[in-house]
Amino acid sequence: MNLDLFLQISQDNYKAVQGDSYHGMNRFYIPMRHSFKKKIYVALKEAWFAWEPRMMQLICNKMKNSGDSEEDVKKILAWSALPSSKLYWRVRACISLYGKMICPNSGKPLFNDEAWKKARNLLKEIIEGYYSDIPGETYYRFLIDEKGRPVMKSWGFQKIECCRGTNRTEAVHRQYCATFRNWQQEVIMSYCLLFEFTHRFNSRTLQRKITGFPSLGMYDTWLIDLLQNLIQHNHGVVFCSNWMNASEIRSTKERHCIISLDSTKLGKVINYRAKNLRSKEDKKRVSKNKRFESQYTEEQKFHAKMTKLIIPILPFTTEKEYWLFNLIMRENGVPLTRKRWR
Repeated sequence: MNLDLFLQISQDNYKAVQGDSYHGMNRFYIPMRHSFKKKIYVALKEAWFAWEPRMMQLICNKMKNSGDSEEDVKKILAWSALPSSKLYWRVRACISLYGKMICPNSGKPLFNDEAWKKARNLLKEIIEGYYSDIPGETYYRFLIDEKGRPVMKSWGFQKIECCRGTNRTEAVHRQYCATFRNWQQEVIMSYCLLFEFTHRFNSRTLQRKITGFPSLGMYDTWLIDLLQNLIQHNHGVVFCSNWMNASEIRSTKERHCIISLDSTKLGKVINYRAKNLRSKEDKKRVSKNKRFESQYTEEQKFHAKMTKLIIPILPFTTEKEYWLFNLIMRENGVPLTRKRWR
């Protein structure tokens, strides 16, 4: 497979929304029992990231008399994902070297045609800057214990934690699965459970990451907001200076937990149609209990309120709805005329 792409790279590129490095390394499929499976992953990791040279030399000098191994040092040393112009050539060299290697047991190469195709796509994304660290951004933070004190290693360096990639996101997903498993709940109950889970998780994260953030032993944070406002109003003293009071945050149109997945254009059409129905019912003086909105269930009313759609969008349940959707898709998404809707 030819990998001779982008032989002249004029500048480094960076992206605000970055891809995960380890997901990029696992982009291509490699047989489980191939002899070179582990070797290419180790080579890709060493090629993808670079050590900070000054810090590396300082730690090596410290560990000469400590008896610690190189693996122990790597746990506290920050990596950096290289700029695209350098990262491309290092990753390309690993892929070119190991991709053609033949397994002595199976007699098959490490990469098949599909893996080579994905490798080319990965190299294109590297050139575009999806996997390079943005200059000036910090991808590590110092670890602190429950009392807000720094966690130190034996040779006097503070432990660090990597914030790069999707480690925290994947951890939250696992907690979702472990907590709720196969519970079958209605929309309103699901919203309340997820909102409470998110609130508690954020509170624990703030205690872990912000030095001096109070450990309350509870999650009713609105009580602390109220207490802080009362103390400042009555005594002119700021209670818990590291506390972020929710009353000081400006309200925005951003939605959480339940959001509308439809386009803005479709939402405007739905609300316009609903307002026409309302006006017709007003002209006919339809009683309140017979209006179309009174026929909604509590779940549908909640759904309409959260998505800001007067008529909530519900999943397809009848054969006629499935037939109509397939017909629209076959016509390249062109809406049916009013005559055909009838």
